Amino acid sequence: MKPTGKKTIHIGCGATVALALTLCVFAFLYISGKRAGQSREAASPGEMIDAGGMAFHAVRMGEGAPLVVLESGLCASSLEWLPVQRDIARFAPVIAYDRAGYGLSPKAKGPRTADAAADGLRALLAAAGAKRPVVLVGHDAGALYALRFAERHPSMVRALVLVDPFPDDMPKYKSELEAAVYRNFIDRAWIYKTGRAAAKAGIVRALKIAPYLHAPGELRPFMVDFFSDPGNYDTALAEYRDSFAPSAATRPVAAPRVPVTLIRPSREKYLEHMLFFGVPVVEARKIETLRDEADRRLLARSMAPLRLESAPATSNVPLEDPALIVEAVRRLLGR
Repeated sequence: MKPTGKKTIHIGCGATVALALTLCVFAFLYISGKRAGQSREAASPGEMIDAGGMAFHAVRMGEGAPLVVLESGLCASSLEWLPVQRDIARFAPVIAYDRAGYGLSPKAKGPRTADAAADGLRALLAAAGAKRPVVLVGHDAGALYALRFAERHPSMVRALVLVDPFPDDMPKYKSELEAAVYRNFIDRAWIYKTGRAAAKAGIVRALKIAPYLHAPGELRPFMVDFFSDPGNYDTALAEYRDSFAPSAATRPVAAPRVPVTLIRPSREKYLEHMLFFGVPVVEARKIETLRDEADRRLLARSMAPLRLESAPATSNVPLEDPALIVEAVRRLLGR
């Protein structure tokens, strides 16, 4: 589908407010008809792992080696990996966990930087007795955390699967995009602040809100619980501020010399998604260019680079096209 001028909506002051309201409505549109408040353990039994002064809630499945590690994105829990994790467990051991401050994992002290996330993962793997090297699968910000872990501990990583990586050069996005486009489509701070306010007011729980269209029905009640907790938004804001916002002292990362598979949502559907929310065509093309540049950079040093595109996915590949991620892992393991 080719965009036309008729679909372009230039973002002025009034349209910015309308776009913000539209995004809020869209993000909180999908209401679960099931009762919230059920135990998260009912979806997938997990455990608390003591990792030397830290503790992480984790879900382990499968047997054998090497271990596959699933790293979640911003304001996300291990629960979102369940469709992927169940299928990977058929041919490999796999662990998904909640980073510090998310879900059932206690908060950690200090800044929530990418280095802190890498340190937490290393402590978790040591406490879990993981045999190395492992296969790291990261979604969104989790992809950049996986990269930072691989950069700091290359001997511990056998391969990487980067699922729709979060922008690793936010200052460039901010400088090259129109201010309203950056603020409403790239910057996430206001989204998490809005979500936190709705959670604190009890709106999320009262309306049983789960912000994913394609989440399996069995997971919706537990997602309502997650997004009803203001603490999860606080953690997301801290991670965003310390690791990804333009003001954060971050630098672009490059994958080490291991096999890397990078997965993006459908280019066509992502473009339609941007146009639907009023991003002008010229700005949408800039975002595409920036993403393509990032993909080339992330794959540049890989000994076996592979870029895949999910035909059905618009944004959340783990929930919209879990089979593609599972097959990418299977291919890397030769199984």
